[in-house]
Amino acid sequence: MSSVPHELRELLAEIVAEDVKLRPAGSRLVGLCPFHPDRRPSFVVFPQTLRFRCFGCGACGDVVDYLERARGLRFSEAVAYLRRQAGLPERPRSRRYRR
Repeated sequence: MSSVPHELRELLAEIVAEDVKLRPAGSRLVGLCPFHPDRRPSFVVFPQTLRFRCFGCGACGDVVDYLERARGLRFSEAVAYLRRQAGLPERPRSRRYRR
């Protein structure tokens, strides 16, 4: 049994499906890679682990890596995007202590 909550597995698939037409293939989702010209489905999303991999160009990573690469977001922007998509409240910015 996977330790990733079902809602998060669906969220990854929804985010990638905004850019890539995915079709089920067993427990995975496959489609054309958004990172290189592709005629055959080489892009695979693994919802159970929240990871993706392209067997054509070698691109791989997690949902944050996908947002950084596909949408040009910085890490903090990708995390904020995921927080909004999941319906979680914004965290207040912490103040750094100065000496």
